[in-house]
Order: sequence, then C-alpha cells, then structure tokens
Amino acid sequence: MDKVKILFVRGFATALSTGIDTYLGIKIVLEQHYDFIYFDYEPWETLDEVQKRLFKIIHTVKPDILIGHSLGGGLVAKYIKSHTETINKDMKIILLMPLLCKTAFSELMMKILSHSLSFNPKLLLPKSLIMNPMDIYEGGNILNRDFSIISFRQLYDIATEQLTNDLSFISDNPKIKLLYASNENINIIDESVLKQIPTNQLKRVNGLHEPWRSIKINTNKTTDFFSQLLEIVNTSD
Repeated sequence: MDKVKILFVRGFATALSTGIDTYLGIKIVLEQHYDFIYFDYEPWETLDEVQKRLFKIIHTVKPDILIGHSLGGGLVAKYIKSHTETINKDMKIILLMPLLCKTAFSELMMKILSHSLSFNPKLLLPKSLIMNPMDIYEGGNILNRDFSIISFRQLYDIATEQLTNDLSFISDNPKIKLLYASNENINIIDESVLKQIPTNQLKRVNGLHEPWRSIKINTNKTTDFFSQLLEIVNTSD
C-alpha cells in the first residue's frame, strides 16, 4: 500500500541552498510514516514564477496532505482560492502561521519597500530587517541575526496582491486546518478574524513563529506543536 503523500511548502527565505534546514524537525517526524516532499524556492524568484511552479507540482504530485508555513501558507492559500472548482476535495490542507492578513507592521514595511523598490526594482536588503530571530523562535536574540542580503520582492508582491482579513476560504473548506502560535509576532492574525474560523478548524499552539524550534515557553511550558500537528495529520476526517 502506498504511503500517504505530504507536500510541505517552505517559508520565505528558508531555501535549502542556505545550508540550514529550518524544517528538519518536522521532516524527521513526518517522514517516519509518510512520503514527505518539500517545495523549495529561492527569494530571488518572482512570486509569479514560484506560484506557477507550485501549482504544477501540486497537480503532478497530487499530495494527500498539503502543508504550508508562513509565506508557504500564503502560497497554499492562493492555490486554494484560485482552484476552488478543481481542487481535490479529499486533500487535507494545513496552514502553519500563514501569511494571510494585513497588519499595521506589514503596511508600514510595504510603504518602505514600495519607495525602495521604485528606486531600485532589484533592491537587496539584510534578511534580519524583517525577520527578527527574537520573533521567530524562542532563544533567538540579537546575536542570532541573519544579515545575509536577499530580495524581499516576494513579500512585497504577496502583500500588495492578496493580503486580506477575509479568511472565509477556510470555513468554506472543512479540510483546511489553521495552526496559529500563541506568541505569533510575524504573521499576526487579529483575534476578531480568528473568531470567524470554525473551532474545529483552528488549532492554537504554544510558541513563536517557528514553535517546533522552541524548548520551553515561559520557562515552564513545552511547545505542543508536534502533538497538535500529528493529531491533524493522523486524523481521518
């Protein structure tokens, strides 16, 4: 009997070419019982290129479970919205701290990037400008900052094209589950928006933007990310 196939869409600027696999812990856990595949992309690719390649891979691989983290979750959301009539109704979809909604911070950054990109469309900036390790995983501090120079064009394009506080596409598809971190400071979703999601489709996990990298939360509470994720993955619904 063939293994259930999981396609995992990585987040912004986490390409395997960096030499660091941010999602290795998730991969190790899931590939024990599932056929686990990454969708990888580089920050210098255009958002349109990445989306077209992702859509093609989804149609080729035909995953049983589609998981997206951060920008990867935003890309998965784009696929869902643009393939409403043709999406596999049996495919389970899991969004991990996805980039879906506009926030005051994202609006400010988009204004800054808009002026910068109009001056230089190929502008490269330090990764830590937006991705502060203290907001990403517990134990992150100023000494952990990644100052590698990358393009933020993908974030700018997805923010200007499709960020919204309308998450009705989730409640419209009971196969979609949203995992949202208790201390999320990157892709913030307002509580008023979260309350619109059916309770059986929203799972809250302890931790920051990458909770699987946390050891302890508030010194006495371990992350429940893996137990929450595995409950969704292993449950047939």
